[in-house]
Amino acid sequence: MNDARVSHMVQVMGFHPKYTVHWVQTHHDLLRGNGPLPREYRAYIGIMASARHHCLYTVNLLEQEFLCFGGKAEWLEGVHNAPRKLQNLVTVNNILCHRPWQLTPEHITCLLRGSDSWSRPELTQALTILCHIQALTTFVLGCG
Repeated sequence: MNDARVSHMVQVMGFHPKYTVHWVQTHHDLLRGNGPLPREYRAYIGIMASARHHCLYTVNLLEQEFLCFGGKAEWLEGVHNAPRKLQNLVTVNNILCHRPWQLTPEHITCLLRGSDSWSRPELTQALTILCHIQALTTFVLGCG
């Protein structure tokens, strides 16, 4: 995940080189590429997704990214220390993690309205990161 080294999970993915090339580029684009969300928000959303699966390996990697992006260390003490906008993702994260078929348009609408609401591009990026990192944590946990 850090551009300066190849993580163990990417080394394992390397057994499937074509997949790995696409995965690494996608991961880089989601966390570091152009987009509406600040990079520290992106990493924090990834932490939320990883933590829901109790995947300490990816949580630790994403915490390093978060701090490198200038994220506030107190956010890492619990989601209650993060901005309300990020806290509002908790319910959707839980649903996507355990019962994605139960996600409804109302869940999305709640995030797009009211104070601390998300713009459509921000929410699209946030949901994509949640799904991407949840899939990654499943891979990591499956590898042992």
